[in-house]
Amino acid sequence: MARLNSVCRKPTVQDPPYPFSPNAATVSFQFRFQDEFRTLLTQIGLQIMKNTTYPLGNISCTAPLAVLLHFWYFYYFQNQHMHALGNLRIDDLVVENRIRAKVLFYFGINFYETPALTLAQVCAARGLSVQQVVREFEQADADAATSSLPLVNYPIELIIEYLKHAHYVFIKHTLPYLGRLISSFQPAPGPYVAIGRDLNLLYPLLLEDFIHHIYEEEDTLFTYMAMLDRAHQGRYHPAGLYYAMEKNSIHQFSAAHEAHHDEMSGIRHITGHYHLDRCAPVHLKVIYAELQAFEESLVRHASIENNILFPKAEALETAVRQMLKEKSRFN
Repeated sequence: MARLNSVCRKPTVQDPPYPFSPNAATVSFQFRFQDEFRTLLTQIGLQIMKNTTYPLGNISCTAPLAVLLHFWYFYYFQNQHMHALGNLRIDDLVVENRIRAKVLFYFGINFYETPALTLAQVCAARGLSVQQVVREFEQADADAATSSLPLVNYPIELIIEYLKHAHYVFIKHTLPYLGRLISSFQPAPGPYVAIGRDLNLLYPLLLEDFIHHIYEEEDTLFTYMAMLDRAHQGRYHPAGLYYAMEKNSIHQFSAAHEAHHDEMSGIRHITGHYHLDRCAPVHLKVIYAELQAFEESLVRHASIENNILFPKAEALETAVRQMLKEKSRFN
């Protein structure tokens, strides 16, 4: 037990948070070790549920000891995690994971303005908590890894609300962030000056076209689908519904949607399909990564509309049209 106490003791003020100065490589190794240790503790927890002991090296872990080990992990390793990230340069943080650049942006930190400072130094200068920023890093990673919802099983009303929320995120978050990244890119004289100039010329056009497309879709297509959904539930004005169905057609909306031009074709041409040399500036790497992520989001968004929303809406329109025919036959 004395040996275990020496291993599991609470770290003191004199203890260094880690044995050497961190960099991206050592921090990654540290996280892999933590993952292995977390797996071990999970196995211990399963043994606790069986009311048995678990061998840990030469030590036989009973339930109370395993609980202490869990506490030690969350207290010691999580603090290690915070300290390690806090002592990484902003540049290294962003190179390791471009999502962190967006998190920093929403904290009012532009990664390209203080690349050589550590996260702890930047947070101290702005009165921010390193722990809070690191938690947001982890939350952003978790959100990015979240699997998509089974929308095919949802009613059309919820699918429309889901797509409207995606529109809101595009307009209020993704596009302004991309605009700030592109407008602030000031490369040194060289091969990237032309790319920066072209992006600054094309992006406002993309923005205008995309926002127009979203508002037109919500004002016409989504409004018509919502009317069909209400009519199917028995909440409709016969004359207004008849006029709307004479004026609109889900099949025509679907054909026009599939024929809509590719908004990102110009961006792909400028960026060479988002290809960059390894020596490219970190700022440009983040721009390319965010543009590519945005295009992937648009592809998923269009797939939901084409493969889920429109088939459901066409079936709904057919049902409502049949309902109107039956009602007119009885009148």
